[in-house]
Amino acid sequence: MRVYKHIIKQELNCSLNFVRSKRQSKLPIVMTPEEVKLLMSHLGKRYYLIAGLMYGSGLRVMKAVQLRVQDIDFDYKCVRVWNGKGNKHRIVTLAAELFPLLRNQIHQVDEYLKLDLQNPTFAHKYMTPINILLILNSLH
Repeated sequence: MRVYKHIIKQELNCSLNFVRSKRQSKLPIVMTPEEVKLLMSHLGKRYYLIAGLMYGSGLRVMKAVQLRVQDIDFDYKCVRVWNGKGNKHRIVTLAAELFPLLRNQIHQVDEYLKLDLQNPTFAHKYMTPINILLILNSLH
């Protein structure tokens, strides 16, 4: 009040009409562990690993899809997430149950890479959209 009276030289009007914000009426819905197990049991092999990473490590969809082999640390049971929400880096836990699935996925991708490197159409080329179009056009 002193600032208003002596510096701004204006009386402070105490009849301010503030509107009090309301509390959120309902809480978010969270699945129980049993519901999560039921959901995971209905997923096929193709989606189980990605869903397990999202649920077990708290990864968002794009971070789970963009996960690189060098971001996985089997020894410390963690995953490094780069440029996450707020452009921040973080380390999250990795469920030991996913180890065999992750190792299998890494092995499969490695086999695909070896096949691609033997194919002159794919060998040593970055898969840019233009390269993909060129490869698709060469197949016709």
